Amino acid sequence: MALAHTIFSTELFESTYNTDLSSLANILLENANQPGVAKSNVNGYQSPDNIHLNSYMNDVVNWIKKESLQAFFAYGFHKEIVQMESCWYNINKGVSSYNNSHLHSGVLSGVFYVKAPEGSGHLTLYNNGLNQLWPGHTKSNLPNANNSSYVDIPPEEGKLYLWPSYLLHNVAPNTKDIERISISFNLE
Repeated sequence: MALAHTIFSTELFESTYNTDLSSLANILLENANQPGVAKSNVNGYQSPDNIHLNSYMNDVVNWIKKESLQAFFAYGFHKEIVQMESCWYNINKGVSSYNNSHLHSGVLSGVFYVKAPEGSGHLTLYNNGLNQLWPGHTKSNLPNANNSSYVDIPPEEGKLYLWPSYLLHNVAPNTKDIERISISFNLE
């Protein structure tokens, strides 16, 4: 039998915040009457990328930094202190609200779901290392990490996902007329 070596891999890290997020959701909704920015969000609201500097974000930001230490270690960074480079929130409201494909800066990027009712758009992470012209990802009988061109992640309130910032990703439109609130960020 041939010896198999994993030569490239991408790990996705997941954690759950077990604290009520309703007060944070209310603060973010109240602040959404301030001017937003136009980046990847379509038909929704995207805040400026400095919300991590606000005191109402302290608990969540500190938790994200702590939870990210394992991911940094897995990618070869021995850190004691994680810096949040930028942080913003998205409100995707209604079936026509989504986020276009995009990349982030920093070493690790992530999303934290503050509010994610059923019907919220999935996060799609793309396999940058897979040549889309390779027929293996469409002809395989058993999709897996070696042949998949993307993975869809359904949002869930209180879930945190971390990935290397080079991964192309997007958010699909909501399938119901609901409101999804997420916090995105870049870490160094």
